[in-house]
Amino acid sequence: MSRCVITILLLMVPFMTAIGQDGPGRWTGAIVLPGVELAINVTLTSTGTGSTIDIPPQGAFSLPLSNVRLTDSAVYFELPAGPGLAVFESTLVSEARIEGTFKQGAAAGTFFLTPDTEAPADSAHAPEEEVTLETETGRLHGSLVKPVGISTPALVILHSGSGPTNRDGNTQGAGAGNNSLRLLSDALYEAGVAVLRFDKRGVGASVAAGMNEADLRFEAYVSDLVGWIRHFSESSDAFSKVVLAGHSEGGLIATLAATRTDIDGLVLIAAPGRPAGEVLREQLSRNLSPGLYASATPIISALEDGRTADVSDPQLSALFRPSVQPYLISWFALDPAEAFAAVDVPSLILQGTTDLQVPVSDARILEAAQPRAGVVVVEGMNHVLKMVDGDLAAQMPSYGDPSLPLSPVLTDAILEFVTRLPD
Repeated sequence: MSRCVITILLLMVPFMTAIGQDGPGRWTGAIVLPGVELAINVTLTSTGTGSTIDIPPQGAFSLPLSNVRLTDSAVYFELPAGPGLAVFESTLVSEARIEGTFKQGAAAGTFFLTPDTEAPADSAHAPEEEVTLETETGRLHGSLVKPVGISTPALVILHSGSGPTNRDGNTQGAGAGNNSLRLLSDALYEAGVAVLRFDKRGVGASVAAGMNEADLRFEAYVSDLVGWIRHFSESSDAFSKVVLAGHSEGGLIATLAATRTDIDGLVLIAAPGRPAGEVLREQLSRNLSPGLYASATPIISALEDGRTADVSDPQLSALFRPSVQPYLISWFALDPAEAFAAVDVPSLILQGTTDLQVPVSDARILEAAQPRAGVVVVEGMNHVLKMVDGDLAAQMPSYGDPSLPLSPVLTDAILEFVTRLPD
């Protein structure tokens, strides 16, 4: 489902060098319509099965494509979403660029796609153990790393951000990804800290635990995290302390879980301090044409009021489709600052200065709600915890490059916070 409205920037991924090759082909580009250009990322397969498209400005990720036809001289695929079928048909195909026409209902324009370079091979990671959690709708899967030679290490439970994001911090179906959470886990493990990271329900190895989109509510993610905490509190594994660390939307999930369980500390990483509806308005104002933004704002207002809304513009149908609106209503009703004010354990707020999705001002809102919390502002760190600055175009490659290291200031701050907590 495309519930990744906070993660407007999409993970960029590598792709094949020729259209006729077997295996996934990953491309990045845009749909160009009168007055607006929508960034897209497309994964194409030689058989068509598993081909997907992401439209980040509309909060749409891993949407399945149909009728995919690929040859050395032609590309054709369809997106069955919204009131009108979206059709992409090439007029130019080469190893370096695909161009063509885009049509959806009354909307007509063009599109283009270009390849990204092949991502370097992933580096070695910490040895990990597969762990599971039984829920009412199925089994959740995760990875646990425990440092050797430490009988009762501290445990950090990582929660990923919004959308179909897996245990490594990567968007499902988006190729190599950035591996931000896996790299963070590796760094903590090397310093003697145990780490749990897991695939959210409906994502990765936890796909079988997914719910029908119309039945999903924000509370489900909070309950899952509470379940993981209790699982390790009651297991034979002994940990000296348990710390929750939530990234982006995961920060709110971790905050709510912290008020319902017995934990020792809470870390919020690039977590919004404002309700999601307010954040979404801000992001869409930067990514949509004035006319399209004007159509989106009353929909957001209705959802904030707890009401579903009619969506007449096909360009907004992916983000605000009827089946996802109940989830958005449950999410928009929550105030991160209000929730954080109720937390009574030591807390740390971490925020990068080059984050294009969550500004430093959100960290200040959280700080005002919980003045006892520590705050570390990391100069030059973006939303996926890499040291990258610049605008959208300059930052997007970092979303799909697992070779880029994390900010050392980030890992040092978390380690210092965990170490200072009483056993």
